[in-house]
Amino acid sequence: MVQRLTSRRYELRGRWLDPVMSLAAVVLLIVVFSVVIPRTTEADGRQYQIWVALALLVLSIHGVYRALKVPIAIETRDDGTITFESFIGRRSIPVSELESIKQLTLQPGYLMFMHSGGKLRTRHRFNDFYQFLSWVKQANPKVEIVGC
Repeated sequence: MVQRLTSRRYELRGRWLDPVMSLAAVVLLIVVFSVVIPRTTEADGRQYQIWVALALLVLSIHGVYRALKVPIAIETRDDGTITFESFIGRRSIPVSELESIKQLTLQPGYLMFMHSGGKLRTRHRFNDFYQFLSWVKQANPKVEIVGC
């Protein structure tokens, strides 16, 4: 007997972990920057310090942006759509376009959702994870699930 697809919301546990860790990395970079780069009154030393500061700022902003982009909730709808909600927006993917769900080898705790329009990275620490995988397999039996 095939069950009817139902709408459900799956909340991520530890949703503040990624943004807090990214901000902690920014603070750590600032501390390392202020200790390692000598402060000199010479023009060359000051210019070097400014370029390093700009590079660290760009890397920090990119890291915080990526952390805020990681989904904090996943919503499945009875029309076969999965909506990923993050701190900076929502992204909906029809489950029919989903190709695979893989656990990342070099990033334990993260999943990669591959679909026809690209890919989406998320943490796998959300409630009823295996129920979600069951829903996906029921809605699209062609989805390849690896390492979950």
